[in-house]
Amino acid sequence: ERRVEKMSLDGEQQLVVGPATQREKVREALRAAQFSVGAEYNVISQKWWAAWGEYAGLEEGEASAAAGGVEALSLEDGGARSAPGPISNEPLCEEVAGSEKPLLRQDLVERDDYSVIPRSVWELLEEWHGGGPSLARRVVSQAETQEPYVEVQLLRFEARLASESGGGVSSRSGVIDLSRAESVGQARSELVRAARPAEGVATRVWVKAAAVADAEAGTLSESRFWKLETDEDYEAWELLPTEEVALAACKPLAAAREALRWGVVVEAQTTAASWPFEARRERWRDALKVGDVIDACDSEGRWFDSAITAVGTNGRVKVHYKGWSDRWDAWLARHDARAVQKLFTHTDDWRKLRVGDPCEVRSEDAAKPLWYEAQVVAVRDEGATVEVRTQHAPNATRSLPTSSESLCKMGTHIKKKLPSRLSSGLDGAPAASGLPLSSRVSSSNSYSSRGARSHVRGAPPAPGAVGLTNLGNTCFMNSMLQCLSHTTPLTAYFRNDDAFIRELNVDNPLGSGGHIARAYADFVKDVWSGQYAVVVPTVLKRAIGKHAPQFSGYQQQDSQELMNYVLDGLHEDLNRVRDKPYTETLESNGRPDREVADESWRRFQQRNQSIVVDTCYGQLRSHITCPLCHHESITFDPYLSLSLPLPSATTRHVSVSLLALDAKRPVKYSVGVGARESVAALKDGLLALAFGPGHAKRRADLDVCDVWANRISKTLVDASAVEHIKQNDDLVAFELEPPAPDRKRHVVDLVFARPPPGAHLAAAVADEIAQQPSAAKLARQPPAQLFGAPLRLAYDETTTCAALRDTIKRRVSRRFGRDDDDDDEPYRILVSSYPGGSRGRGVDLPRDATLVHDAIRAKHAAPDAASTLVLEWTRDAAAALDGEADAVDLHASAARRGHADRGARNRIDVLDCLRKLAEREQLGETEQWYCSKCKRHSRAYKKLDLWSTPDILIIHLKRFQYAQNTYFVHRQKLDDLVDFPLRDLNLAEFILSPDSAKTARYDLFAVSEHSGGLGGGHYTATVLDESTNQWFHFNDAVVSPADPSTVVSPQAYVLFYRRRPLD
Repeated sequence: ERRVEKMSLDGEQQLVVGPATQREKVREALRAAQFSVGAEYNVISQKWWAAWGEYAGLEEGEASAAAGGVEALSLEDGGARSAPGPISNEPLCEEVAGSEKPLLRQDLVERDDYSVIPRSVWELLEEWHGGGPSLARRVVSQAETQEPYVEVQLLRFEARLASESGGGVSSRSGVIDLSRAESVGQARSELVRAARPAEGVATRVWVKAAAVADAEAGTLSESRFWKLETDEDYEAWELLPTEEVALAACKPLAAAREALRWGVVVEAQTTAASWPFEARRERWRDALKVGDVIDACDSEGRWFDSAITAVGTNGRVKVHYKGWSDRWDAWLARHDARAVQKLFTHTDDWRKLRVGDPCEVRSEDAAKPLWYEAQVVAVRDEGATVEVRTQHAPNATRSLPTSSESLCKMGTHIKKKLPSRLSSGLDGAPAASGLPLSSRVSSSNSYSSRGARSHVRGAPPAPGAVGLTNLGNTCFMNSMLQCLSHTTPLTAYFRNDDAFIRELNVDNPLGSGGHIARAYADFVKDVWSGQYAVVVPTVLKRAIGKHAPQFSGYQQQDSQELMNYVLDGLHEDLNRVRDKPYTETLESNGRPDREVADESWRRFQQRNQSIVVDTCYGQLRSHITCPLCHHESITFDPYLSLSLPLPSATTRHVSVSLLALDAKRPVKYSVGVGARESVAALKDGLLALAFGPGHAKRRADLDVCDVWANRISKTLVDASAVEHIKQNDDLVAFELEPPAPDRKRHVVDLVFARPPPGAHLAAAVADEIAQQPSAAKLARQPPAQLFGAPLRLAYDETTTCAALRDTIKRRVSRRFGRDDDDDDEPYRILVSSYPGGSRGRGVDLPRDATLVHDAIRAKHAAPDAASTLVLEWTRDAAAALDGEADAVDLHASAARRGHADRGARNRIDVLDCLRKLAEREQLGETEQWYCSKCKRHSRAYKKLDLWSTPDILIIHLKRFQYAQNTYFVHRQKLDDLVDFPLRDLNLAEFILSPDSAKTARYDLFAVSEHSGGLGGGHYTATVLDESTNQWFHFNDAVVSPADPSTVVSPQAYVLFYRRRPLD
């Protein structure tokens, strides 16, 4: 089978490539695809890609060449292997005012919503099936690792024109997406074009990063983002440089590399050769006066915090570089941006010193001052005073104000001296090198290291609500760090330098020499300093990776595994036990549980005492029974987190909309059906909910379909399993007219469309298209613009086109409240030339006695194509129907579960997970237990119970599991929705210790989330801010408010609970 010939309705021959040929050609293209920087790829709807794979018979695993390792297509049963229809990427895009081309939604998840395929594969699929839109992407290199990846999410720029007076910007925006690999010059040209300044004028481009909260209805907020009133509003904008580098490498974008959205102000030079926007932005320079503190650059290019000591009459100011002699004071032009900037724009606020920080201290000998290395040993007066110990006098301390010029940042004078003019040291005095700092001061903790991090300054929306930069597949780390950072007892401990430094155990062979604890302390202090909107956790990642090689690279990892390692590493680095005694596991041997539990905890604490143990550790009671001699072993073991299995739910709740024959619009139901049942059982449950238990409706008169991109993408057969219905499936059940006796029923799908752009083509162009051969005509016909929910209608071999038109008129009139007797039809009924109704416009459905079967089948481009009619409305009629075309009524069952629910999922109570943990189970063949009594290995019976719970209870939902297939064991992810309370989780019924059961009520404060499938996906976090009682969602560097109703979701992976205080 190479090609299938089919005669179209107008008598022209159409050549269509069959599924087997498509499969072989795609296989060849996948094998030939190169995954290297510059290679071209395309984003494609995951649902359409999977449907095509099912149609073409692409075997599982064959798509792995796409995008350098995309997982296998999802080839489940449940749909006929018919042509998938036109490529439907529309649901992946969003309409944004001011954009001239489709823009990819920024909330998509790879392998759930989309896949990435080589450009060569896309071109084949587009040739065979049409549709779109085309979402072309390129392979670029990751900034930190230089690893290639497909740049799916481009940078979105919203460009406006600055007013001629410099006071504000225009209200009209042009919106474009640009690649990070685009050159700055090319990007500038496109941004200027988007803003549409007057022709022939010189322009400058200013940019500012935007947060998710800055967007309203797809564009950036007038009141928040585009507000230009104060000096600070203007200073937030940075000039796009003229250097010819990649867009992502230029200074403004490199400093906020996680931002996906940017505002752009294009400034046109005035006739007086001035730049009004820049003049308004730089107005603060005219107000500089004696006593102001700024950042100033010396003649060798080094920046220092400096004080203005004099103001000249020629636009110059005299600056004193703090920490240096007056002899180096200099006169600088106040408008010279290369030498004068606002404080902390080019320097760090290093004077916010903390215990353990290194610094430089000037000697007290005024005649011959020397600089020595020193370490902060105490911070007093809320940071206004520090006590330091120098290397040349290790037995004495010295108290200095943090504003003192006798204090300097490490590296200012020692080893890293100023240029040759100061090579002899301050005031001609040589710098004292001193001895190395104590081994307890890690290089990663030096303030010079901290200063090198490119944190983004700004006020977070709440204390600690700071974004974290993704360093390259480190979303798993960012998700867990957000949860740990908001664990109040731990964060309070690490912000207290006295306690932290006192308990640091650098000699513990099981620890990291204090490196992880110090790096984590620095991280916490940066996050909670209030100075940063985004923190870059490079030092902490490096410290973790140094001691745990599995986390050293940039591969996606598991957030729960990272949590276990970090908390265990912190525990060992802070273990108060310096000399660990040998201990043995204690068995009960018939003694009371309380006695054995207390003794086991004492033995555990003989080796383990730290803030982590105090806060996060509880005890499990383990009861093992030998099946051979019936010996029972009871022990009490410590735990850091509870890993809970997800029990197999007996019921799934499937969201499906029913369009009954006599209904005005669809009604959405939530149908409970057995987890292992078929679609037939789903139909029975739906009919019972809709029409009552004694209804006379037939299951055979119900078609359950998956609707995607305003068309029917798949019909679910009765025998298909409910478990294959996905969360993002939009199911609609169409009630069909029962067939007449002895007649076969056929169906036709009806989609709604607006007139395509080509409908207003000039007659000459239309005639030119009409003269083209069939294939060229098909390619050049403008696609229909579909909207609203489709319909499915029944007919048989005797149904005429006139009768079908009457049926359509009745159903459409009922749907949209039109008069059946109205002869006016503001639409055309077109027989689509392709399944799904969006490639080409087709021809009008005859109005006479032509049989529907003949009219529809003759027009199809392939023999197995679905029957589709396009109801093409006039533009005015389509505009009036937009809202009603998608309207759905809610049944009480759906209203209870929430309108947003789609598809199907298991719903499991977290308490059922705890009950599953406590079930008695027999160990597997590979887990046999050695019995100390009969001296044999056996598959013993094991039962776990909670004995006590900690103040911070961490619950890990075991979503990643291994399942036995027919021939092999494979890993799978469970997307079941686990219900857990945000407040008052009561565990009293599960806890055996009477004392612990009294305090077993918990409130949720953080969730680490995973979306997507195995081998990829994305981690985020949702966390409660205690000070405001506001939930925030953390997506790497992006922080946004979260509704409490969204916290419980199928993405929840690790839950953090805090013990409630006793009433």
